[in-house]
Amino acid sequence: MAAELSPLSLQEAQLMRLLAGMFGADNVVAQMSVRAICGDNFTEEELRILPSGERWPREAVCLFTILDRNSDSRLVAELLMTDDAQTVDIALLEREKFARQLFENRGIHYVVFTLKEIALLVDPDEELDLCRLLEAKLEDSSFRIR
Repeated sequence: MAAELSPLSLQEAQLMRLLAGMFGADNVVAQMSVRAICGDNFTEEELRILPSGERWPREAVCLFTILDRNSDSRLVAELLMTDDAQTVDIALLEREKFARQLFENRGIHYVVFTLKEIALLVDPDEELDLCRLLEAKLEDSSFRIR
């Protein structure tokens, strides 16, 4: 039985629409497990550093995964649900600590957006667009999804 998806917050839904507008709705997958993103082939070293070993990749989910035309994972997008410098999202930090390395080992890009960035992206009076923001976050203008 497939796991039920958690409802999206307003900002998560806005990010999903932005990503779907850029990459196509069929290429944006919500709440995909790390295991589904990375596949089943984890090295012994990766399993040793993961919390809960093999269980963590099955249970940990990422907010959005962008797939290419071959249905391969190319980009994982997360949203930091606080812009308060005094508040730390422990769950995201924990996930990022392990997921970023797993994704990089497989050539999958990983970005984290803030609530402020989402607000700027959806504000019609602002000049920030998703393409420029992604390029800045990835620091790799050669990133191509297709």
